[in-house]
Amino acid sequence: MTLARPKPHSFSVSSIAEAHSRLFVFMMLAVLLATLLSTLAVESAAAQDIFGRISGTVTDPTGAVIPSAKITITNATIEAIMWRQSCQSAATA
Repeated sequence: MTLARPKPHSFSVSSIAEAHSRLFVFMMLAVLLATLLSTLAVESAAAQDIFGRISGTVTDPTGAVIPSAKITITNATIEAIMWRQSCQSAATA
């Protein structure tokens, strides 16, 4: 019984260069995608503000403005309570 010898691989320089070119393009796209995703993550994190703002007008049940009303602001998450007084026009700031 005779065993057949495997044929040696024949790679041309152009096929190796083409493979390297495709790998380079793939790696550049991966780097570009990673950069884009990390930039979007940083932008969304930077858009968050640690200060809240409350504005409005203090009125009674009939709709009349209540000047110099005492306003209580409660943050239930951290159990913080703040008191403010509206201005003479009843606008809060």
